[in-house]
Amino acid sequence: MTGRTKSNLGLFFTVLVGVTAGFTIAYLPHPQKYIKTDTSSCPTDFHYSYFSTKSFYDKAYEKANKVPPRNSSIKGALVNHHLLAPHLIAETLNTVATDKPLTVVLVSPNHFYAGQSKIISSTYQWDTPYGTLQSDCETIMKLENNSILKIEETPFIKEHGISGIVPFIKKSLPHAKIIPLIVKDNLKQSDLEQFIETLHKTLGDNVLVIGSFDFSHYLSDVAAQFHDDKSLAVISNFDYIGLQTLDTDSIPGLEIVMKYMEKEGALQFNLLAHTNSSEVIRDSTIDETTSYINGTFSIGEKTKNDTATILAFGDMMLDRTVRKKMNENGNLYPFNFIKRFLIGSDIVVANAEGTFTNFPSVTMVAKSDILRFTFDPNLLPELKRLGFTLFSQANNHTLDFGEEGLEESENLIKENEIDWFGDPKNLKPHTFYKTIRGQKIAFVGYHQFSGQGFDTVINEIKSAKESDSFVIVYPHWGNEYEKEATQAQIKIGHAFIDAGADAVLGSHPHVIEPIEIYKNKVIFYSLGNFIFDQSSSGPTSEGLSVGLSITPKKVTYYLFPFDIKKSQAKLMSYEKRVKVLNEISENSTDLGWVKNGIIKGLFSLNR
Repeated sequence: MTGRTKSNLGLFFTVLVGVTAGFTIAYLPHPQKYIKTDTSSCPTDFHYSYFSTKSFYDKAYEKANKVPPRNSSIKGALVNHHLLAPHLIAETLNTVATDKPLTVVLVSPNHFYAGQSKIISSTYQWDTPYGTLQSDCETIMKLENNSILKIEETPFIKEHGISGIVPFIKKSLPHAKIIPLIVKDNLKQSDLEQFIETLHKTLGDNVLVIGSFDFSHYLSDVAAQFHDDKSLAVISNFDYIGLQTLDTDSIPGLEIVMKYMEKEGALQFNLLAHTNSSEVIRDSTIDETTSYINGTFSIGEKTKNDTATILAFGDMMLDRTVRKKMNENGNLYPFNFIKRFLIGSDIVVANAEGTFTNFPSVTMVAKSDILRFTFDPNLLPELKRLGFTLFSQANNHTLDFGEEGLEESENLIKENEIDWFGDPKNLKPHTFYKTIRGQKIAFVGYHQFSGQGFDTVINEIKSAKESDSFVIVYPHWGNEYEKEATQAQIKIGHAFIDAGADAVLGSHPHVIEPIEIYKNKVIFYSLGNFIFDQSSSGPTSEGLSVGLSITPKKVTYYLFPFDIKKSQAKLMSYEKRVKVLNEISENSTDLGWVKNGIIKGLFSLNR
């Protein structure tokens, strides 16, 4: 007798700790039985849902909003698997509830990177509080014979992306059979495309595909909302380019769901719920949340969502003591605390306070008071992987190694598929343009201390505005270490807005300066430092990152204060964040109703 070998794994405990909400849910073990089964027939073995108590799921259904009867055009759904919000899963499954038999393809991250294969399935049945959920084992075996998918049972024992959802499937779809899929992040694009083709050819018509995914992780409520703006736009638009830098726990898993929906003509995404763990428990002080996006895919046209998101920083200097720290601790050292924050935006931009060249660092071999900065070009691929897409070159350090150094830097930046804008002399502004989901975005640089080219920059702004772009000006201006904007900054900032700028994001003072609303446009006079090696206390150790969520009708600004200690940036805790935002609000004048928004770290302006 031939059979699939199963090792005796014994009992297990899995504890899911909801660090995002300060709660703990313990999942008690079930005795597993391991029976050798012939590969030509379906196994009689079981996996188990996380909770064996029916009351947990019953309460979730009681709390779920009432929904209309099943729409026959629904071909797929997205649900969360973070069980702090089980009512959202119940509500989503209610929208597809039916007594008719069907096959459910349940796609989850491979959270623990378990097993040997990139896409793994199970032919076991699932024991749930509502009875046994049968596997569609015959189809699963066909997929194993014809695709990259492999059947491995052990990875499913602790995979909550599957075992947390199966009770809801059995409750809402009592006669369904399941094809569980767990997907590793390193799945090659070619293998993904081939698997989609095989999956679609193998499955019949009576199929529902459910994606079990959570979104923004380990960030504050406001940061989670900002990341989710892009996630919602990517899903609604089937934006596979934007998908590659999304803040979700399985990019390839989500792509499998979306591309299967595309093959079914189910392009209409119907959002049912969007929230996060901070909002669920009504505690805005939580610094680490998990986001939930629940909805269904129906046959029809795409649901238009043309939101574009930008994450902007102030001065980034990667030489001197910062370079020394990277040499000692690795190139990612300055960004270790913000790696998650850097993903999930369409554009991530900073003022590069120096150039990327092969010139040796003079700050590492000479006196520390020499202020000529150059950055190691080997950093560029890693900055790209972190999420950076754009650097300003319009500042007082981009000519530290002359025109030769600047030209080398610009070429190296482009070679690494990152973009740049601005000119330290203001004579060749090199405006950066990009279209994101139909929206045109333009970045214009300006260096106040070049003493020339102001009219050239004004004309660049006018030209960008005439192209129907959302125009962002990145000026390098003001007085170092002064927390108030100069009269020259105010005059120049107003001139930028008058010429057509939609937002002004200032740098150079190395401290955070006030915000002004002028003609319903926003001027951030200085975002302060980003990555720098100045004092680990006081104003130079604090910076402000700004998230812009842009639609044709409005712009939402998200404010993210952070600390800089030992050349590392880290988002502030809730208590300190509130203090800094209050200071910014108090130091800024004529804000009107926006003042309260700044305190909350979130405000919107009509375009």
